[in-house]
Amino acid sequence: METNNRNLMFYENNTPVFEPYNKSKRHINKIINNLISDIENVVRYKLEKYFNNYHALLVAVLGETKSGTNWNVFLEYGTRDTVAIYLQNMGFSRHVSSILLKNYKDAFDIKDGKLISIDRKKLTNQLVSGSPEYDEVMMLL
Repeated sequence: METNNRNLMFYENNTPVFEPYNKSKRHINKIINNLISDIENVVRYKLEKYFNNYHALLVAVLGETKSGTNWNVFLEYGTRDTVAIYLQNMGFSRHVSSILLKNYKDAFDIKDGKLISIDRKKLTNQLVSGSPEYDEVMMLL
């Protein structure tokens, strides 16, 4: 989507649409959605690459133990919570991982920032059947 000569160009059903920009809610929403998408997909990707390369240089110079944490992982997963990252590695979406840890933490045995176990029965009994959280738990656990 781009604005050029006060026209807004976007895609609907894979077809380019050109409309005169009129500051309508629809046009403003399209611009905001595009900006958020660029931040999420372009800027974050570039920062991930930068942090990953920087960490690789630190490892080469200082060694693995002295190079510190690779922030690339936090950018990739959208969190600094190592348990949320572990849940995402298990297959849970970022959204569901966040909800599970926020609202159902008592079903998780976490020690020193590490996930030890999940009480599947306790978790499924607390979740609403048919919710995205319930469906992902049933599929992955």
